[in-house]
Amino acid sequence: MITPFIENWIGGGSQLGAGKIYYRLEGLEPGEKYYAEALVRSYNEASNAAPNGPNFYINDQVTDLSTDGTTFTYNEMSGIYATLGCSATIGQDGVLELGVVIADNRNYNWVAFKNIRFLNYEPGDVNESETLDENDILDLVKFLIGKRPQKFNEQSADVNGDKNITLSDVTKLVNKINK
Repeated sequence: MITPFIENWIGGGSQLGAGKIYYRLEGLEPGEKYYAEALVRSYNEASNAAPNGPNFYINDQVTDLSTDGTTFTYNEMSGIYATLGCSATIGQDGVLELGVVIADNRNYNWVAFKNIRFLNYEPGDVNESETLDENDILDLVKFLIGKRPQKFNEQSADVNGDKNITLSDVTKLVNKINK
C-alpha cells in the first residue's frame, strides 16, 4: 500500500510548531509485525542552515532524519531528505501510527512525507529471524548464486523494492546493517 503526500508548511522565516503529523491505521491484527518506510523531507527557507530533523516514527520506533538524511541547498534554501523505515509490532489496540515528530528545537518551516509503504515483513530479513545481520547477507548471496537457503523470504530479499533480486539488494542490505 502506498499513501499520498502529507505535509505541514508555514512561510519562510517562520518555524513549524512542535508536534507531529501522522497517518493512522486501525483494525490490524495484534501481535503482527509491520515495517513502514517513507520519503521524508524538511526545508529551512530562512537560511542555509541544514534542518535539524524531523524524526520519522512507527508506533514507538523512531528514525532520525538529521542522522540518516542527505542535505542540500537550493535557491538559498536548505533541505534534508531520506527514505526512512522502522518496524513495530501491533499492540492489543490493533493500531499502527506513523508520521514525523516536529521537535521543540526545530529550525525548519516545511516538512513532508510521501511514498509510504506498509509491509508485513522487514526488507532484508530474508531468514525471518526478526534481526538484520550477516546471516541475511549470506543467505541473500547464496540465493543469488543458485543455492537457495532452507528458510528464505523472497519478498524480503527485494531490499530496494524494485521487484528484482540482484546484487543491488545485497549492497542496500549491507548499508542498512552497517548504518
